[in-house]
Amino acid sequence: MGGMYEKIYLALGLMAILLLNAGCGSERTGGIGGDARPETMQEQALHDDSVSKEYINALINGIEYAENMHMSKHDVYEQLRSPYGENFSEDAAAWAVAHMSDIDWKANALATAKTYRNDMHMSRNDVYEQLTSDAGENFTKEEADYAVAHVDDPDNAENSEGTN
Repeated sequence: MGGMYEKIYLALGLMAILLLNAGCGSERTGGIGGDARPETMQEQALHDDSVSKEYINALINGIEYAENMHMSKHDVYEQLRSPYGENFSEDAAAWAVAHMSDIDWKANALATAKTYRNDMHMSRNDVYEQLTSDAGENFTKEEADYAVAHVDDPDNAENSEGTN
């Protein structure tokens, strides 16, 4: 009879583990033993019901500009607040850019640098000037330094993870 009780205890133990696993963490963290990945500030902001729709829309638009057009943080902000762009309030644009934690700005600078280098046949110096210029792309010195250092690397435009 001892074997039957062991099976019952084993089954109860497994059920307890499954229930604990299902109850711990959010869908995004995977619970205990899952691929625990905390939500980023950007993901949290996108799902925060206390944030106004105006701010969320500014964030969504900002993400699209950054991911699809490889804009700098400065240029995303300007595009969001400009009456010729999205015409969000300065506060909404600033909030959106501040919450774009998943954007790799160095990767954006690199993608832009590769376009200038390969399609417009610019020198490294001209690429750097274009990336950092107020009349150009407005990337930071650090982002432009990274981009120019890697502009001639193969297949690096989409693969600069961990460079934020």
